[in-house]
Amino acid sequence: VGDVMTLEDGEKVERFFGVMQGLMAERRARFAAHGGSFARSCEKSEGCPAILVVINGLAAFSDAFPDLEEELIGLVRGSAQVGIFIVAVGETPGSVRMRLKSYFRQIVACNLPDPSDLIMLFGSLQGAPRPHGYGRGLAKVHDVLCVFQAASLCSESENEYDTIVRACAAW
Repeated sequence: VGDVMTLEDGEKVERFFGVMQGLMAERRARFAAHGGSFARSCEKSEGCPAILVVINGLAAFSDAFPDLEEELIGLVRGSAQVGIFIVAVGETPGSVRMRLKSYFRQIVACNLPDPSDLIMLFGSLQGAPRPHGYGRGLAKVHDVLCVFQAASLCSESENEYDTIVRACAAW
């Protein structure tokens, strides 16, 4: 079951953090028999689904809800171990505050025009080439910097949404 919240849904966003804290506590108790780990619980086939939370526009979220920064940090810090995965999208490297950034295990950067933005995100490029071109980027996974090429359903000039709608309708 999914839901979508916007910046105008202030009360709903605040309730969300309370619900997530309760869910994390419930999952910690449930997974305690397996060392408190979602991964070990899945190995034992307990049948607990993973949860994906996407925050699109992290800077706007931080500006709209400055009082929820501690709750967001708590959610990001303890969520992966209990099968709750957070994807936070920022338009610029400065969108993710340093305190919050330290709790994300993986960082992905696409289409950053300024090389200093990459340094700001990753610290050092560790000898990796600066990505050039559509769909190319860098990802830091388990402290290893990787260069990647993303695939797209359409050319750079086409509207991706329309292409996806046409592909789904034809399927």
